[in-house]
Amino acid sequence: MNYKNKRYYTSDNQSLYHGYNSGISSNYKWQYFLHYLRNNRKLKLILAIAAILILGIIAALIAILFPLVVKLIDVISQSGIQGLLDAVVDFANKLWNGTGK
Repeated sequence: MNYKNKRYYTSDNQSLYHGYNSGISSNYKWQYFLHYLRNNRKLKLILAIAAILILGIIAALIAILFPLVVKLIDVISQSGIQGLLDAVVDFANKLWNGTGK
């Protein structure tokens, strides 16, 4: 038996094992998954719905956060980083004291 570099032949079936993945490369696993995906209509439908949902959630988050980002850029451009830090500290103090409005 040759144990050099964690590559050895078993005495039972003379197959080659590489390390801990039992000789199956990650490229082969992806090829198997893509072949399985090509032949499985339900899995394609589930993955398409999941992709549409993820893209919809990302688009909704961008639409929701865009006005906040614009407002943040305006505050930074008007008062600088120090003004932004003062606003954050003021807001944190209001939350800490219980008057977070």
